Amino acid sequence: MNKSILTITIIISIFITQYLNAQISKTDSLENLLQNYTFEDTIRVNLLNETASNYLKTDNSEEVLKHAEEAEKLAVKLNYEKGEAESLKIKGNHYRRKGNYNKANEYYQKSLKKVEQIGYRKGIAICLNNIGLVYFYKADYFNAIDYYKKSIEIRKELGDKNGISVGLNNIGVIYKKQGDYFKALEYFLKTLKIAEELGNIYMIAGSFNNIGNIYKNQGDYFKALEYFQKSLKITQDIGDKRGVSMSFNNIGNIYKNQGDYFKALEYYKKSLKIKQEIGDKLGISATLGNIGEIYYRQSNYFKALDNYQKALKINQDIGNRKGISWSYQKIGEVYLKTKQYKTALDYSVKSLKIA
Repeated sequence: MNKSILTITIIISIFITQYLNAQISKTDSLENLLQNYTFEDTIRVNLLNETASNYLKTDNSEEVLKHAEEAEKLAVKLNYEKGEAESLKIKGNHYRRKGNYNKANEYYQKSLKKVEQIGYRKGIAICLNNIGLVYFYKADYFNAIDYYKKSIEIRKELGDKNGISVGLNNIGVIYKKQGDYFKALEYFLKTLKIAEELGNIYMIAGSFNNIGNIYKNQGDYFKALEYFQKSLKITQDIGDKRGVSMSFNNIGNIYKNQGDYFKALEYYKKSLKIKQEIGDKLGISATLGNIGEIYYRQSNYFKALDNYQKALKINQDIGNRKGISWSYQKIGEVYLKTKQYKTALDYSVKSLKIA
C-alpha cells in the first residue's frame, strides 16, 4: 500500500474512532473531523456536504451555505462531479425550505445535469423528486406528479424502498390537495406500510399527519386528532421541530373546525413560534393565515387584517402565488365585513387575477 494512502487511512480511522466515542453532538463531531482532516480530497468534500446537511436539519442557514459552498468549490477543483452535484442539491434544499422556490429549482436543475452526466441513477431520482417538490409548492400539480412518477420508476429499478415511500407520499399529498381523499389515503397507507417496514420514524410521523388530515377533511375529527397526536409524540421524542410545528398546526385546525377557537389559537401560536425559530417562511405565512381566520371568526377584524397582511407580505417575498391570491381574498373578506366595499372589491379582483 502507498505510504501516503496508509497514513490517510490511519488518520481517518483515528478520526472515526474519536467521532464514535465522543460524547458530543453529531455536528460538533463533524466539525472536529473537518478541523483535523485537512487533505483536499473527495473525503473532505463528502465531510463538508454531510456537515452542511446536518446543519440543514437544524435550520442553521449560514452554516449550511458556508459548508456547501466550500464543498462545491473543492469538488470542482478535484473534478469530483458527484460531490459537486450533492453540494448543489443541498443548496437547493436550503432555498426550498426557506420558500425561495425559483432559487431552489435553479440549484436542483444544476445538480440534475451533473448526476445525469455521470449516470448516477439514485442522484437522478433524488433530483427529480426535489424538482417535483418545487412544482408542488408552486401549485403546479401536473408537473409535480410527472416528476414524482419519474423518480419512483428509477427508485423501483434500484430497489430503493425508502425513496419509493417518499414518492408515494408526495403523490398522496397532491391528491389530498385536489380533494381526492380516497386516492390520497390509498397512497398514504402505502407510504406508512413501507415506512414501518423500514423503521423510518420521520416518514411514520409524516404519514400519521397526512392520514390525520384525510380524516379531518372527511369530518372524522376524533380519528384525525388521534393520528395528529401520534405524530406529535414521535416528533417531540426525536426533536424534529419542523414536525412538531406541523402537528401543532394540524391539531389547531381540528379545534378550529370544532369551534373551539381558544384552543385552536393556542396551538397555532405554538406552531408559529417554532416556525419563526427555524425560519420556515411558507409555514409562517400559512400559520399567520390560520390565526387571522380565528380572529375573523371571532369578529376581531382588526387582528384578522393584521395577520392576513403579514401573511401577504411573506407570500410576496417568497413568490408564493397561491398564498398571495389567498391573502388578497381574505383581506377582501375583512373589508367586506367592515363595509369598506370598494377596498373589498379591489382585493377580490387582485385575488382573481393571480388565481
